[in-house]
Amino acid sequence: MAELLRMLTLDGQVVGAGMLVALVWLVITVKGLDTKVTALDAKVSGVANTVTDLVAKVAGLDTRVTALEIQVGRLDTRVAGLSDDVGVLRGRQEERDQSSGLDGAR
Repeated sequence: MAELLRMLTLDGQVVGAGMLVALVWLVITVKGLDTKVTALDAKVSGVANTVTDLVAKVAGLDTRVTALEIQVGRLDTRVAGLSDDVGVLRGRQEERDQSSGLDGAR
């Protein structure tokens, strides 16, 4: 209380009502600014959380794309294997055709 009285006096004289009103207005303004800063901090935190979520989703998509690439690679390998098998079967069929005398029949 003594500190408040010291703040309200100027050279030992009580400050006028206008100064008191100005002081109260200043305190209210500072509290309002503090509230606005807190709200802004919450919004920034929300944006940071949103960015974190987006980064996680992008990482998840990246993982899915990698998995799809792996599956496509496996399919490519299988198709290549099937092509090799078809080539071998054609070679065998040609050998059979040659051995049976049907070389030009196809």
